[in-house]
Amino acid sequence: ADGQSFLGVFRRLHNLIKNTPSPSENTISLISNEYETPEEQALVTTLKNLSPVGSKSFENHLSELASLTNSLTAFFDRVIVNDPDPKKRQQRLSLLAHISQRANYLVSFGALV
Repeated sequence: ADGQSFLGVFRRLHNLIKNTPSPSENTISLISNEYETPEEQALVTTLKNLSPVGSKSFENHLSELASLTNSLTAFFDRVIVNDPDPKKRQQRLSLLAHISQRANYLVSFGALV
């Protein structure tokens, strides 16, 4: 993914979740079959395959975050994050907040976007 696509998708993520409380590790499910759409499932699978934070160099973690760009783009294109169903909406916002939290471990993307 190129830098513009990467920043664009994280800008969109940040704008969606800026008023969502940060999830704790035990409030977010990373079990893909608990998600309804193929895009949600693909995003969860990609997220689960990332290395634990702090286990690699900054560059490697940034590269892994960039690997989420295509999954996030598909998610944003095909999934209604602010679904009328409160459970789906909360699950989707929590998933995005989890990704944001992980990204902000490396860089304050909110400041960049």
